[in-house]
Amino acid sequence: METSPIPEPVMDVDAHDGEGLKIYEIDPELERRLEEEQEAKEQRMDAFLNDPEHSMKIFFSSFYKDKGLCWCEHCTTRVTITVLKHKLRNRSVSKLRDGPILLAFFFGFFIRNNIMPDYEKAFRKAYKITEQARLELPQTTIISMAIPDVFGSACAGLWGSKQPQAWAGNVEDVKEERSAPMQEWEEQLKAHGVEQIDIATTAPVQTEDVWGAQTVPTGTSDGAWADDGPNPWVPTSGAEDWGSSTEAVPTLISFLGPTTIPLTHAPQIVEKSTRYIVSFTPPNPDGNGLDRVLGSVVLAPWKNHQEGSTIAPPELLAGLPVSSTFDSHKDVISAFVDAKTVGVLREGMGLHGVYVQVVESDDTKQELKEKKKSKSRNKGRAKTKGFDGREWWYIDFVYEVVPSFWTDAA
Repeated sequence: METSPIPEPVMDVDAHDGEGLKIYEIDPELERRLEEEQEAKEQRMDAFLNDPEHSMKIFFSSFYKDKGLCWCEHCTTRVTITVLKHKLRNRSVSKLRDGPILLAFFFGFFIRNNIMPDYEKAFRKAYKITEQARLELPQTTIISMAIPDVFGSACAGLWGSKQPQAWAGNVEDVKEERSAPMQEWEEQLKAHGVEQIDIATTAPVQTEDVWGAQTVPTGTSDGAWADDGPNPWVPTSGAEDWGSSTEAVPTLISFLGPTTIPLTHAPQIVEKSTRYIVSFTPPNPDGNGLDRVLGSVVLAPWKNHQEGSTIAPPELLAGLPVSSTFDSHKDVISAFVDAKTVGVLREGMGLHGVYVQVVESDDTKQELKEKKKSKSRNKGRAKTKGFDGREWWYIDFVYEVVPSFWTDAA
């Protein structure tokens, strides 16, 4: 419960007691505010003692996010997993670790010294949440920086990013809503005869060139004035552009070598949702497709979607085909990730992101059916062992990683 600052006491300078000392009178408004604050503290204490475990879940999830305690200064930089492991020793990640450690000590002290024995069972449950938060909160940063991984970036580079645009309108169509203080200030300026100029609509000021029209030389053929070479301050094209990056764009060839996937497969289902990690497996050396060089993570729909919760229900960004029976509220998916990313995942944690299903094209399916018929006539029915590569998922983008105990405040 947030309250505005409490006003300072009001002193009556004319009031004196019998010995000439000044008497301070408490403002009624201040007294009322103090009583409200005291009542709010008692309510928070009652809520904590009634269910310390629930309070810790809220504190280390939705409260941490609302107060900006779950962010660190390095979270917006894409780095490799090796650098991520190094940053575990950095104080930025330790901020997420130290809060749970402090409260774990608090609950442990009460339990060991038998303080408030009636609440020991509840304190032990809260202690488990602090230990869980100590492991999962730093991991939210690490997973956020590891996903989308190199494989997901390669797929996005091939088929384009599927995440919805944050802004699809025209900036010029936005009408600025001025606040009441701003409107009052503008009225005061008008009252004093101050002219206001809207730089967004005002035409550029035309000035007279007193020196006359002339061309300013930028270079000569003999190099006396300046070199006619490319201006280092003006971007030309390619890697020299201001917005370009020198980082190599990953491709599927780097994982599979020469592959026909770009010709035989295409994205189909695109889902934006929060899913929690059920399990994950490293690459399978005995596999016969992508599973031979890539790990996989099994993701299930988030369990509880409360009204007004930060975790929104699933949203399909691309329509389901008529023949599909996929249910984003119930079905589990298995997405491919590179081998390094598998090492930073943790079961139970939630990933709020964009998931893309890739399937074979209809022409490829028909061609495979004909090949199977031919093989079955000669050698009997052909059987495919393990992963056949006909449909699979990848993680296109991750907006947020949440701990497994995420709880919204009431």
